[in-house]
Amino acid sequence: MPIFREDTGDYVCPQCGYVFPELPLEDTPLVVRDRERNRLHYEVYRGGSTTPRSVARAHRRGAYELERVSRERHYEAMARKLLASNGVPRHVVEEVIALLEKVQREDLLRGRSSRVVTAALLMHVSKSRGVQLQPEIFEKVAGASLKRVNRCYRMLLNSGVIASSQALKPRKPSQIVASIAGKQGIREIFLQQNIPLSLVAQFADKAYSKLQGRKPAGVAAAVVYLILRMTNARKAQAEIARAAGVSPLTLRRALRHLVEKLDIEVGI
Repeated sequence: MPIFREDTGDYVCPQCGYVFPELPLEDTPLVVRDRERNRLHYEVYRGGSTTPRSVARAHRRGAYELERVSRERHYEAMARKLLASNGVPRHVVEEVIALLEKVQREDLLRGRSSRVVTAALLMHVSKSRGVQLQPEIFEKVAGASLKRVNRCYRMLLNSGVIASSQALKPRKPSQIVASIAGKQGIREIFLQQNIPLSLVAQFADKAYSKLQGRKPAGVAAAVVYLILRMTNARKAQAEIARAAGVSPLTLRRALRHLVEKLDIEVGI
């Protein structure tokens, strides 16, 4: 309700201090009614903000939206820079950024490290697309341990932001053998020993059919290591395991089961 100021003779708004025009205000029913009742209005404004509450709320909401959008763009730019600096393929980067936007819309980034969430999304995309990445890449992107990345990955699975990649058809060891051979100079060793890579791949698939419950990558790494040992090539287990994207312990376990099935002797 407008307030009449006796010192100026104006009607002002008690919320924002707005001075109402004189002519339209004279014709309002409120003023005519107050004149008939001889009601006096007194000044109640005591200073402070003169912005109406509705305008102030809209301003705060707009400022929050601007801050949120700028924060999201900052996270996306930082994620692109981290992924590109670690040699992640471009199509994988774009898919991770799309999932990161979904995480932000679900408000799951609050209270969590954006780098760890980015690494967990990278882990999901690499599993679903069959892209072999070294465990060190996830740790570099996250700036934390692989255990923390796996914990964040499980949280995203439980929240429904990402779907489990276990339903996808697993890769065959023969496909992983080709990936391993392209690293650490293993392909050149096979060529020098006149060992066809296709023969190694077929052997890996047959070994995988006999080793139930073993990882395809672990079986592929074990087959490659076994053939290299038979040719007296010097390659450490850690190097082959790193090329396959598994731990040396996984390689040793698969190799132990493999030599038991084949009934051969090899020093592990």
